[in-house]
Amino acid sequence: MPVKVKDYAGGHSYDTFMVAGFVGIEARPTPSPTDPAQVDFNSIQPYSAWWMYELSAEK
Repeated sequence: MPVKVKDYAGGHSYDTFMVAGFVGIEARPTPSPTDPAQVDFNSIQPYSAWWMYELSAEK
């Protein structure tokens, strides 16, 4: 998705592009059924994130 970023302090505008979505998985801790003091990483959860990158800068 295109995004215009305005730097009001510096007086510049930047044409950027934002990308978002599910980018991986994350191991989640769950207590061990036999020993509650021990934690097992036996569950996974989708990991979402986003990035912005500059297409060009106005001068």
